[in-house]
Amino acid sequence: MHGIWQDIKFSARILKKGPGFAAIAILTLALGVGANTAIFSVVNAVILRPLAFKDPGRIVQISGYDEQRGLSGGAFGYPFFLFVNDRATSFQSFAVVATDTFSLVGAGQPAQIQAARVSSSFFDVIGVQPALGRGFLPGESKPGTAPVAVLGYSLWRDRFGSDPKVLGHSISLNGLSYNIVGILTQDLDVPFQSTDIWIPRPYEFSLFPPERINTGSGYLLGYGRLKPGVSIAQATAELDTIAKAYAKAFPANTDAGAFGTLIPASLTDSTVGGVRETLWVLLGAVGFVLLIACANVANLLLVRAAGRRKETAVRAALGASTVQLARQFLTESVLLALAGGGLGVLVASAGVQFLNSRQNLPLPRTNGIGVDTRVLLFSLAISLLTGILFGLAPIWRAAKVNLSDALKESSRGSSSGPRRNRLGATLVVAELALSVVLLVGAGLLLRSFVQLLRVNLGFTPENVLTFQISLPTAKYSQPYQKTDFYRDVRERISALPPVRSVATAFMVPPNSGTFAPYLVDSMPPELPRGQRPVAVWNSISPSYFQTLGISLLRGRYFTDADNENAADVAIISESLAKLYWPNADPLGHHIQIARQRTPSEIVGVVADVHNQGVGAHPIDELYTPLPQRPWPVMTVVVKTAGNPLQIVPDVRSAIAAVDRDQPITQLQSLDSSMTDSVAQQRLSAFLLGIFAVVALILASVGIYGVTSYAVAQRTQEIGIRIALGAQTRDVLLLVLGFGARLAVIGVVAGIAAAFALTRLMQNLLFQISPTDPITMTAVSLTLAGVALLACYIPARRATRVDPVIALRSE
Repeated sequence: MHGIWQDIKFSARILKKGPGFAAIAILTLALGVGANTAIFSVVNAVILRPLAFKDPGRIVQISGYDEQRGLSGGAFGYPFFLFVNDRATSFQSFAVVATDTFSLVGAGQPAQIQAARVSSSFFDVIGVQPALGRGFLPGESKPGTAPVAVLGYSLWRDRFGSDPKVLGHSISLNGLSYNIVGILTQDLDVPFQSTDIWIPRPYEFSLFPPERINTGSGYLLGYGRLKPGVSIAQATAELDTIAKAYAKAFPANTDAGAFGTLIPASLTDSTVGGVRETLWVLLGAVGFVLLIACANVANLLLVRAAGRRKETAVRAALGASTVQLARQFLTESVLLALAGGGLGVLVASAGVQFLNSRQNLPLPRTNGIGVDTRVLLFSLAISLLTGILFGLAPIWRAAKVNLSDALKESSRGSSSGPRRNRLGATLVVAELALSVVLLVGAGLLLRSFVQLLRVNLGFTPENVLTFQISLPTAKYSQPYQKTDFYRDVRERISALPPVRSVATAFMVPPNSGTFAPYLVDSMPPELPRGQRPVAVWNSISPSYFQTLGISLLRGRYFTDADNENAADVAIISESLAKLYWPNADPLGHHIQIARQRTPSEIVGVVADVHNQGVGAHPIDELYTPLPQRPWPVMTVVVKTAGNPLQIVPDVRSAIAAVDRDQPITQLQSLDSSMTDSVAQQRLSAFLLGIFAVVALILASVGIYGVTSYAVAQRTQEIGIRIALGAQTRDVLLLVLGFGARLAVIGVVAGIAAAFALTRLMQNLLFQISPTDPITMTAVSLTLAGVALLACYIPARRATRVDPVIALRSE
C-alpha cells in the first residue's frame, strides 16, 4: 500500500506538471463518461428499476392475439373473465381492468378524471394496498352492491388537499354517489400511474349497454399474479386451453374465437417493451463514444510516453520491474479517469436535467430518471474500466523500450521512423471505424424521421383544436340526449368569430376509432363475428371530413338528414373500397358493422388517413353518422382561422352554456398531437445525432494528434527531403497520404461494421433500409473529408520545416 500511495503522489505531480495534457484528457473522458452515465440513468429508471409492486416479476398482463387477422393487444369481455377466473390454476390471483373517464362534481370545479373499473382482486394482484382505509372486498364486485371507490394519490392531493378525513365520505361520479373506502398515499407505477380513482365494477362500462357486456363485448385487459414456480409458458398453455373451451361453450359471444391465443406477458415487458430497443441502441451508441474517448486519451498517453522514454529506461535500469512500471502508468491513467468520471457525473446531471425539463418525454417511468446510487456506481465502474483500458497502451509501449537505445538518446529527442507510431495509428483507425458506425446510425434515424415528416397524412392538422368530452351515463342515458348535446355544442362553437368549422367524432388521428368486425354484402351472413374481417370504426358528425380536409373520392358526405330516423348509411376508406370492389363502384353496396342488425348502405368513399399514427400504415376505416351510432365519449374538432389555442376560454364558455357541470379534457392542437406521435423518433434521432457529432469531433482530434506526432517524429526525414529538392506539394502529399490511408482503412472498417450492426435498428426505421446506400456514401465522404482536413494543419506545418534546423536536431 505504501508503494501504491507513492505512485499516486508521483502521478499527481506528473499530471500537475502538464496541466494542458491533463485538461484535454479529463474533458475528453468527461464527455464519454457523462454521456454514458446520462443514458444509463434513463435505462436504469425505465428498464432496470423494478416496478414498484410486490414481486413484479410474477405479475403478467394478459391480452389477446388474433393470428388470422394480425391483431394484438385485444381486449376481452366480462363473461370470459368469469370463465377464466373459475378455471385458471396458474394464477394466485387474477383481475381485470377497464379504463374509463368520470365526471367529478362537487369537489371544486367540475373535472374529468381518469378511472379504472377493476375486479375486487386488483390490489391483491399488483401487491399494493391503500395506505389509508382498505382495498376492495370480494363481494363489492358483484352487481347490486353499494358503490365504493379508492382514491389515487394525485386526486387526493389536488382535489382534497391530502385530507385523511375524506375517508368514508361520498363523492359524485357521473351523477352517482360513491363511498370512499381507501386512499393511496403514492401514485402507482406504470401502467396505472395516471389513474385517479378505482371502482370495483368491471361489469359496467359507460360505452357499452349491459346487453353488450353480457354477450362478450371486449373492453377488459387481464392482470394475473403467477403462483410460485409457474412460468409464463405454462400460463400461456393453460389460457389457450381455456380460451378454446370458452369459444366452444359460447360461440355467439363477441369475443368467442376472436382471439385465438391469449398472451400473458410480464408487466415490465408490456410497459417498457416499446422503448427497450431504442434505449439499448442509445446506450450502445454512447458506449462507442466512450471507446473513442478512450482511444483519444490512449493516443495522448502514447505521445506523452514517447517523451518519457528516457525516464522510463532510467527507472528500469535502476531496478524498477515491469510490474512497477505498469502500476505507475495505470495509476496515472486511473487518476485521469476518475477525474474525468467526476466531471462526467456533472455532465450527466446536466443531461438528466435537460431530459427532465422536456415536457411529454416519450418514455414511460420518466419520474424516476436521476443520478442515484446505482448510476453513481455505474459511473465509477466505467471510469475505472476506461482508466485501465486506455492505460494499457503506454504500458505496452514501455514494455518494448530498448534500454540501451533509450539511454543513448539525447535530451532533445530523436527522429524515429513511422513504425513506432503503429499503435497510435491503429487506435485512430478504430476511432474512425466507430465514428462511421455512429454517424451511419444517426444518419439512418435522421432520414427515417424526415420520411415521417413527409408522410401524406390524408388530412390537414394545422389550425385545428381537439378536446374530449365524456358524458355521464346517469345524466345522458338516452341516445337522443347525447346527439342533442353534441349538436348544441357544435352550434355554439361555430358561432365564435375565428371558427371555420366544427365536428365531433368518436376519435381523431393519431388514435382514431376502434376495431369493429364487418360483413360486406358478398360475404355469407352466417360468418361468426370472431372470423369476420375488422376495420377501424368511427362515429362522426356530418362536417368531420370538411373540418379535417379529408378528400371525398366518390359519392357524398354525411348530412343532417342521416339521423336516427333515416336508413343506416356508411362511408368507407379508399383502401377498403379497393379491397372488395377493385374494378367496381362500391356505392350502393351494403356493409354490416359489428352488432348492427341491418346493413348500412355505402354512400361515399374518402381518402385513407393515417389513423394509427404517422409511422403506421393506414388501416381500413368505416364511418357512420353520429345520430345513428351515438356515443357518450366524443372528441370535438374545431378548425380555426389562426392559432386554435387562443379560443380555448371561449370554447369552455360555450360548453358551459350547454351544461355547466360538463368538463373537457385532452385539450390540444391537432398539429401538436401529430408532433407528439413521432416524439420518440425525434428524441432518438436528436440524441444519436449529438453522440455522432461528438464522436466525429473526437475522431478528427485523434487523427490530427497522430498526424502531428508522425510529423514531429519524421522532422529529420522531411528536412532531408526538402534539402534534396522536395516541393511544398510533395511534402503535403506525403503527410496527407499518411492521414488518407488511416481514413480509408477506418472508413472501410466502419462501413463493414455498420452493415452488420445497423440491422439491429430495423424496427426503429421508417421507409429506410438499414443498409441505405445514400447514408453510407454520405457518411464515408463526410468522415474522409473531416479526416483530411484534420491532417491538413500538420501537413502545412511540415512544409515549413527548415532543413538546417531539422538536420541539427540529430
